[in-house]
Amino acid sequence: MTLSASSLRSLLNAVVAHRRGSLAALVGVLVIVLGTVWVAAQPGGPRPSPQAPAAQAPVPGQSTSSPRAPSGHPSTPAAGGGSNPGVTASPGTPVPSPPPPSPSYSPSPSTLSMRVSGNHLMDGAGKTVVLRGVNLSGTEFACIQGGTPTSRGWSIYGGQPFDRASTYAAIVSWHANVVRVPLNEDCWLGISGVNPAYGGAAYRAAIQTEVSLIHQAGLYAVLDLHWTSPGPYAGYSQQPMPDADHSIAFWQSIAGTFKSDHSVIFDLFNEPFFYYISDGSDQWTCWLKGCAMNQFISAGQTAPDGSTTGYTTSYSWRTAGMQAMIDAVRDTGATQPVLVNGVDWGNDLSGWLAHQPSDPRGQLVAGWHSYPQQGCSPQSCWTSVIQPIAAKVPVLVGETGDNVQDPMSYVDTFLPWADSHGVSYLGWTWNPWQDPKNVLIKDWTGTPTTNWGTYYRNHLAAVAGP
Repeated sequence: MTLSASSLRSLLNAVVAHRRGSLAALVGVLVIVLGTVWVAAQPGGPRPSPQAPAAQAPVPGQSTSSPRAPSGHPSTPAAGGGSNPGVTASPGTPVPSPPPPSPSYSPSPSTLSMRVSGNHLMDGAGKTVVLRGVNLSGTEFACIQGGTPTSRGWSIYGGQPFDRASTYAAIVSWHANVVRVPLNEDCWLGISGVNPAYGGAAYRAAIQTEVSLIHQAGLYAVLDLHWTSPGPYAGYSQQPMPDADHSIAFWQSIAGTFKSDHSVIFDLFNEPFFYYISDGSDQWTCWLKGCAMNQFISAGQTAPDGSTTGYTTSYSWRTAGMQAMIDAVRDTGATQPVLVNGVDWGNDLSGWLAHQPSDPRGQLVAGWHSYPQQGCSPQSCWTSVIQPIAAKVPVLVGETGDNVQDPMSYVDTFLPWADSHGVSYLGWTWNPWQDPKNVLIKDWTGTPTTNWGTYYRNHLAAVAGP
């Protein structure tokens, strides 16, 4: 089936609308869309254009879903495991050694500093800080999409001005104080066939430049592991969980590189979900300790053997649990706050306190993604689930959003509630994409979109005060 870029965007937006609402409805959409669209739109079709990021831009979190795979498949004993004793890799998959920390990176001169104290975030002067800011998408997908199995990617920033101070000055003009940077583990590690022009040392240098410019503008940075993939496949999409094959090495490298930068927060994994568990683990046990899975989201990529994959591919692999990733960060000596998102695409935190990971530094932040029409969208859930967590640890909403073309239905109630409970939040997304939801700006100067963008700009100005 051949689709125009505008039709593809419309279908993907329909997927998101259903994902944020009914799972049953989403399955029907996926069967029609993702079984054919990804194959037609990805390698083998038109190459993504750096001049048209809107046509290539993923929707919030790119968290399309599929029915859970049947449980009960026997798990295969895993080999490998790297230096973290609590994690084993997928059978037959070499565990990459993390690249050495970049000797060229040092934090920009800044008075910024961030740490957890009780249930608050504090700056270097001991003042309570509530983070309010934006996501800046592109570095999770442009470096991996398109190309061939041995030369993947088409850009690092996706043709967007992430290396210009003016980009961050525009963000500051909205009274934001933080930027979230989504990352791709394959591109950072330089594996899975990523073109060296877009991965490895080149990618790491580009991210360091971006983070440095963020700090020079007076902004904190959240470094987010967004797209991953197990084994030899490319990280083309949001996966259910981080993988034991690469994610531990990713966090060892990230933490080692940025451990002297105390104005960053490490966001361990974007949006966990649990459709493909094959060893009988429940989702919260898998979230904390890892588990076996028997599928991953291949998203129509060209496989290492040159074949074209479907939306999902059968493959036995091991996930990395949140505890193992915290251990990987702390093993480097890094002391920064660590953001740990809940299950069900980060929206369900009902088991967070009961399964709270151990952090020897006491720097845990509970991560939450909150959009309309999700399980924890009603205010009753905010009161019963989120408030008890916020009484014990800081809560940070890594993503939230609302309508652009239609009147808002959510954030005008949600954000004032978050403010009244000291909950931090970042809007999706500071990219001038032509989507009907969750886009904040029309251009890189910061002209707000109607509804969501205009409301968020005005709200940040109001809570910032005179």
